[in-house]
Amino acid sequence: MVEAELRFTSLVDSVPTEEVSTLSKERRFFFLNQSFRRNEKFDVDKVYPTFKNLLRVVEEEYIRQMKKCIVLKQMEDPANHDKFNRMKIPIRLQKKTSPYFGVVRCPKYNFSYNYEEVQHTHFSSDEDLVAMTRVFIQKCIDFQDQRYMNTNTLALKLPKELKELDRVQNSHHQAVA
Repeated sequence: MVEAELRFTSLVDSVPTEEVSTLSKERRFFFLNQSFRRNEKFDVDKVYPTFKNLLRVVEEEYIRQMKKCIVLKQMEDPANHDKFNRMKIPIRLQKKTSPYFGVVRCPKYNFSYNYEEVQHTHFSSDEDLVAMTRVFIQKCIDFQDQRYMNTNTLALKLPKELKELDRVQNSHHQAVA
């Protein structure tokens, strides 16, 4: 396992430095300002050489991480798997996970085209169906206010004959309407 790790590290180091981005001048200046702003009691002339040396180490690590990203990106392509197997480097694939808050990036698509497709195929594009749906909605609202029949179990005698049920239902409708 240690040998595979060493082979992976040497492969990462073999990536040319010109292929990766470097730490920007603004970012380095930001680090410098942050370190001096928090530690005003230090002498700038004494701290600056140490900071410069530390920043060189940070830049080297940043470049190494960028090279590692390039190699890991190559490992994602199945066409390169044989190359890594010949080099006896185990393939490292990132596990696909969703972010902490569950926000997943939506793939790009043509919203206006899809919206027009939905408008043409959706049931609301049929005028007869829309009219019937409006009538159905109104009936549902009406029936929420008016019950079909009296269902109070204390007032009902069960079982009922059909004639008696019809009479109770008609009297209820006349009382409600």
